[in-house]
Amino acid sequence: MARFDIETFTDALETYLKANLNTKITEINTTKGDSLLDQINNEAYIKQFLDSIPNYNPFIVIGVKDDITVVSIGPESIQNFSIDIIIFFTQIGAADDYKKAWRYQKALREVIQSGFNSVFRPLKIELSTLTPASVAIQNNSQMQRAVGVSILVPLT
Repeated sequence: MARFDIETFTDALETYLKANLNTKITEINTTKGDSLLDQINNEAYIKQFLDSIPNYNPFIVIGVKDDITVVSIGPESIQNFSIDIIIFFTQIGAADDYKKAWRYQKALREVIQSGFNSVFRPLKIELSTLTPASVAIQNNSQMQRAVGVSILVPLT
């Protein structure tokens, strides 16, 4: 049985996304008959701190929220971490931005759901989607679109 702490879990999550997300993006583009979604470079993954905009479009931020709860059961304790996985892409003002946002969200959701049993077992992960938004990031003149998912995961 694999045991995770927050560091090993976020590392495993990043590795899993790098191995599977672009395949899902290609599948969605093929199904839709276009190439609206761009592939995500393996160097375009950022954990926790977005100090500056990476020179990638799109890029992903994997961030742990500050609402960590701890439950003690005898000598063991479980921390419930809420982790957001957000894809940022440059807003081009096109009418298709909303399609792009929903498709990226679908790709993330489906890839994470398919990894529940194969990668993250025996963890019981709760998955929810985040509302797509426009984001102004400090020291950057371009607006970014942001879309993603949130997972709640109990770790020891």
